[in-house]
Amino acid sequence: MGNALCCVASCVVEEFWGSPRGAAPLVPASSLAAEKPTAAAPARRLAPVEPEDTDDGVRAPPPPPVAIGAPIKDKDYYCGVNCYYLMMRAASEGTREMAEETLDQIARLGFSVIRIWAFNDGAGWNALQTKPGVYDQNVFKGLDWVVAESAKRGLRLMMTLTNFWEDYGGFPQYVRWSRRLAADAPAKGEEFYDDPVCQRMYRTFIKDVVTRVNTITGVAYRDDPTIFAWDIVNEARCEGDTTYRKLTKWLDVTAAYVKTLDKKHPVTAGLEGFFGPSTPQLLDCNPYNQTHGVDWVANCNTPNLDFVSIHLYADQWCPDSSDDAERCDWAVRWLKGHIQGAKMLRKPLCLQEFGKKPAGPGRAKLFKQLLAIAESEAESKGTLAGSLVWMYAHEDYPDYDNYTIYERGAPTRAAVKQVSQPLVKDAESTKLVVDFARALRPLPPADGAALKPADGAAAKPAAGAAGKPAAGAAVKPAAGAAVKPAESAAAKPAAGAAVKPAAGAAVKPAESAAVKPAAGAALKPAESAAAKPAAGAAVKPAAGAAVKPAAGAAVKPARS
Repeated sequence: MGNALCCVASCVVEEFWGSPRGAAPLVPASSLAAEKPTAAAPARRLAPVEPEDTDDGVRAPPPPPVAIGAPIKDKDYYCGVNCYYLMMRAASEGTREMAEETLDQIARLGFSVIRIWAFNDGAGWNALQTKPGVYDQNVFKGLDWVVAESAKRGLRLMMTLTNFWEDYGGFPQYVRWSRRLAADAPAKGEEFYDDPVCQRMYRTFIKDVVTRVNTITGVAYRDDPTIFAWDIVNEARCEGDTTYRKLTKWLDVTAAYVKTLDKKHPVTAGLEGFFGPSTPQLLDCNPYNQTHGVDWVANCNTPNLDFVSIHLYADQWCPDSSDDAERCDWAVRWLKGHIQGAKMLRKPLCLQEFGKKPAGPGRAKLFKQLLAIAESEAESKGTLAGSLVWMYAHEDYPDYDNYTIYERGAPTRAAVKQVSQPLVKDAESTKLVVDFARALRPLPPADGAALKPADGAAAKPAAGAAGKPAAGAAVKPAAGAAVKPAESAAAKPAAGAAVKPAAGAAVKPAESAAVKPAAGAALKPAESAAAKPAAGAAVKPAAGAAVKPAAGAAVKPARS
């Protein structure tokens, strides 16, 4: 495989994973009959790779970032983590140290990709988009910082742009904005799809993020090799749509829109992965007899999605009566079923979220079985191209949802006191994922993959932030690139205050500028005030959903 910088998305993916992709026609299911999911076969363990130390015992500096279009490592497999809080923590001086130490830990442990929330809508703590098309400049600079600091450590970012659930705003917040509802008014994610105002607002947000020029590096996001991929939505469903067409159409047109802005980075959609009527032979892989308006293979059968993603939560989806062995068996069947589905689509598969609660032997057992499949796929350059554990956190960050893994296996006692869950040490599960990640060696950047800032864009770092590019990266203006002012220049207004742009910044009204939130919206609720509903439950916020976090701690609800 070549390492050349690719400008066409299809070429990017072919270079990226070395496998062809496309939409219809699907590979006939009959040709894959022999590959019906079975129990996981043990795979040869990849030899762990220890961190490289210098002569004085200090860890050697990380490698520079991998270029867009280059394979991320020698076997075309990536192992990473979800860490949703990085942008919000980086936006405040009081919590930036946690974000910095989190990045240090992730790099030190050998992970290569981090999936982060590149959105936070509404009136929550450190919200990025406070009103439609209006941004808190400090939070946008926090995202700039995360991108710049990840590049220094050789880490790459999968950037999730919105949520089906109302955690951090997501689809329900766009619905409230469109209908001018109060901040705590009930709103469902399904109401988002048919609302043209919601679609205009979300497209404005996509454009403002994808085309943003980093205030620290001077590199436009769409030109930055640190960004691994764009994830257009987290866990989209469409309850009540028995045709399964609404979600399929939305994914297609939204991914196509991203590609009009950025032809270099792959695009995916963070679906949970429920099988539907297009693949009756795989329906028995579903954990229960519901699809939530999702038909995963049909939804992903568009050339505008370059790779496909799934999530895996045996504890949340399997019957409460299931024991750990039964849940592990289902998890293996789920993953193997999606490997088969991805082969039908001719696309690489990412196990974008997987986790087990609580910490302990049950988690380690599940991780062993899933990583055995991942190792086999990595060694054979199979369809499964990557896996991202949910989730990794700094030891001072509480285990809000019981899924969190830590470098030393557990949070601090101070963090434990912020939640009602007992302290459980689980170094074994962390070690399993870390050993696997360290066995996957990233390659250096391709020739000519220097970071290129937009012509005339300032590369001056924000106050207190390091603006130094990755080691060895030449900063060179893109020929003829137009300078677009940062559209996040507006400071976050106090309740009812007029938005005053930063000096010299152009103010661009949102496409739906007439839409404004109800007066009196809370300005500082917890990072994630709404609990994620159990499978099939209606999305309804609790009354008075604003919750103030303890001493800078974000409140992440339990997944179930």
